Amino acid sequence: MNTETIGNNPLWVPRSEYYDGLADYQEMSRFKLKSLLNLLVGQRKISSTWQEPLIEEEEFMKEEGNKKQFPVIVFSHGLSGCRHFYSVYASALASYGYVVASIEHRDLSACFTYKLKYDEDMKHKIEEGMIMKMVISEEADIQFRASQVHVRVKEYDALFDLLDQLNAGNIGSRSYRIVHGDEFDWGQFQSRLDLKNVFLAAHSFGATSSLASLSLSKCFKGAVCLDAWMDPLSLEVLNTVNNPVLFINVNSWQWADNVKRMKCAVKNNKNSGIVSMDGAVHQSFSDFSFLCQGFVGKKAGFQGDVDPIHFGEAATEMMNSYFKSIINGQDYQKNMKPIVERYDFVNEGSPIELDDSPLVSKI
Repeated sequence: MNTETIGNNPLWVPRSEYYDGLADYQEMSRFKLKSLLNLLVGQRKISSTWQEPLIEEEEFMKEEGNKKQFPVIVFSHGLSGCRHFYSVYASALASYGYVVASIEHRDLSACFTYKLKYDEDMKHKIEEGMIMKMVISEEADIQFRASQVHVRVKEYDALFDLLDQLNAGNIGSRSYRIVHGDEFDWGQFQSRLDLKNVFLAAHSFGATSSLASLSLSKCFKGAVCLDAWMDPLSLEVLNTVNNPVLFINVNSWQWADNVKRMKCAVKNNKNSGIVSMDGAVHQSFSDFSFLCQGFVGKKAGFQGDVDPIHFGEAATEMMNSYFKSIINGQDYQKNMKPIVERYDFVNEGSPIELDDSPLVSKI
């Protein structure tokens, strides 16, 4: 049910099923986790307002027939994530002038999502819930996640096709492809999307599938991978990543084999590289780091020693700088240098000792 009002901020998590999926992933009681998050998060809202126009009327009137176009970022969640859990970064990137499309994957990796299924008895489509599939052993988990990667690549391509149709003006009100927000003026996107500059931004397992997409698909110009989990990707796939990629890592979460695989992915493009951040945790790239700050956030593993706001500012500035460098054909390292120097917890490259990695002899 749509409870949002135009101009208002939507709820961060609009339905309880997302909490249920998180509880299952954490092997916690649903009641316990839901009670905890209701206490910590409550009725928190996303910082972006609902159904704002793409361009303000004043700016629109000044265009005189020359339509401003916006580069596009597709934001992809990690295991047990969803389209809501990276709203801070998505909103921040949008403020830099990108159209950000936050995807919710249906490969059984999201804490919750749904698909619409036609009900013969009711004669209309109804929701069919989908929760994350858990895998017991580590080896089986990696194999299953590798199969999910291919589902995600197809979803990226399908989203790119939707963006293409949106840009062509073929999707508007009452379109069968619009499930939520039918009253929104989708026609304002016509000829507004710069489809030559569509990028992927992704966290953890989302970064995994983003790299696979760069290898197997031609839709996306490059990617920023936030604390990528590289195990599900074969060396064959990594060796065929030719597009520019920036890895932004949290040192406390990385290990030698993982970083070595990143080295494999960046070697084919001079505008690819690795940046590392200290004083943070894996979840520092998600909204949880901002929702639960201080002692509680540290205790829950949502943040490290660096203030989440400062961490978020640094990560967002680096992402924007990197995307703008690729769009303008500039050396990303030159543009990134002032950011690295401004934040003492940010360093170029990775400090992880790679001599300990058995992959060294294979790559």
